[in-house]
Amino acid sequence: MQLEIATDDKELGDEIRLEEQIVESVKAGLKGFEIGDFHLGLSFPQLPYYQYFNHSNIEVRRYSIATFVVRLGNWKEGSSFHFSHTERTKLNQPELELYIQTFLKSKEMIKKDFPSMYQYVLFFSKILLEGSAIRGQIWKFRMAYPLKKELKNEIDYNLNVKSVLLSTKYLLKEFQFQPFFSSDYFDISGGI
Repeated sequence: MQLEIATDDKELGDEIRLEEQIVESVKAGLKGFEIGDFHLGLSFPQLPYYQYFNHSNIEVRRYSIATFVVRLGNWKEGSSFHFSHTERTKLNQPELELYIQTFLKSKEMIKKDFPSMYQYVLFFSKILLEGSAIRGQIWKFRMAYPLKKELKNEIDYNLNVKSVLLSTKYLLKEFQFQPFFSSDYFDISGGI
């Protein structure tokens, strides 16, 4: 019986260390976002962030979802390497599909806690589903039809046809980052 408890404690300790690693490594990976947003080649350690979209710790959720937003934003700007060069899982399913599936399963929690990140994911997904021509190349989602249809339905239902992307200042607030540009503050006194 003692061995089981020790194993459980070790697993719990490993999970806590992984949660801390997610928060700290994503914060570090986001450095500079307040200046260059999606035009920077931000990168994060290769972890299955999608598994933490509905985590009980809001900080783990925040930064796990932030990686997805940034990766989609980088893709929209012309760099799809975050998803196009990742290995398939044991289920033989592309990582992008796992992110989309988990996003759709967790959408209510994400929409409630991080409405700007939710809107950004939908906005970028809409552009990438349509196939955005950037620098002569077409970047387009490739995924199983039922999942693609579910994502399109979510976009159609929750994203106004004439939607304009929210200012980056809303993302900075949800990322809990201090703005760099004065226009990214919510009031003129410099407070967020």
